[in-house]
Formats: sequence, structure tokens, C-alpha cells
Amino acid sequence: MEAWRQGELICCAQDLRARDTITRHIDRAVTDSVLTTDGAMTMLAYEYDSYTELEYRFTRLLCGEDALEISRESRRNA
Repeated sequence: MEAWRQGELICCAQDLRARDTITRHIDRAVTDSVLTTDGAMTMLAYEYDSYTELEYRFTRLLCGEDALEISRESRRNA
């Protein structure tokens, strides 16, 4: 179970980091007038979709809370 938790923690961290990197690139593109605000909003909507849930999952895994329940949730959602 601990190996699974560590693996999931790494996956969540990588996903959160990637989303943060992409949002910074989008912000820079708008600042540099390479991308319109409307275009940025469309792209940001995709990046922020389920972000809060992913962040919550990461926090639960990081604190070691409910690992068994998270594992069951993963299986139900697969």
C-alpha cells in the first residue's frame, strides 16, 4: 500500500507541476501579446478543470490520510 501511495503522490505532484508550468506559459503569452485573453481563458479552463480535486488528493496522499480510501476511489473511477 505504501508503494502505491508513493507512486500516486509522484503522479499527482507531476500533474500539478505540469499544470502550473502551462498556466505560467499561458500568462506569459498573454503578456507578450502572443495569445488573446479569450484564447487564454479557454486554455486555462482546461488546465484548471479538476485542479482543486487533484490538489486535495495530493494533500491527502502527502499527509498519509485515507490511502486505502483513495485507492478504492481510483479503482471505482478507472
